[in-house]
Amino acid sequence: GYSSNDETKKTSLSVSQDITIEVKNPSYAGGNNNDSKPTEEQIGGKYKSAYITNVNGESTATVAMTDISSQVSANLNAESKAFAKEQYNITVKSNYIPANSKVEVGKVLAGTVYNKVASLMSGVGGFRAFEINILDVTTNSKVQPTGNGTVYVTVDLPTGYNKNTVAVYRINDDASTPIKLNIVARTDSSITFETNHFS
Repeated sequence: GYSSNDETKKTSLSVSQDITIEVKNPSYAGGNNNDSKPTEEQIGGKYKSAYITNVNGESTATVAMTDISSQVSANLNAESKAFAKEQYNITVKSNYIPANSKVEVGKVLAGTVYNKVASLMSGVGGFRAFEINILDVTTNSKVQPTGNGTVYVTVDLPTGYNKNTVAVYRINDDASTPIKLNIVARTDSSITFETNHFS
């Protein structure tokens, strides 16, 4: 496994579905070039998005990922079929998100990006891969946290995942080495991790 936690290493081969990943598409350069954006095959249906709002001085948005199994190919593997059916709330909070932004999330279920993630995560019990972006509402181009400020992302814990051994990784543009992200909160229903960049 890729975790530095010895217990996770011991269980990663035997416990199914013990990894979740924040995925960045290495081919997506942002901007209005839709040709470089992940295909619907790769993300399993259309993106879901939510506008950033200000709550008590903090920017926040929650994207509700729904059952999209009716929108995806019947040729998906069993794990991706299960992922397509699963429902998630993904909440982004930060004081460093630019104004006039939205959060956009997609499930990565098949295709080039999925295959690359699967290769990098080989040897673990399972994974869930999301494409998460922050976009400018007007230009639809990708934006980053102001001054590399910290963004907190809360994701529902997938069914069957162990909150104590789950790990979160970001895959950068070169997709050569997964970057382990710090999980700051673990509950029976969700995990919260921090990042200062959306690749």
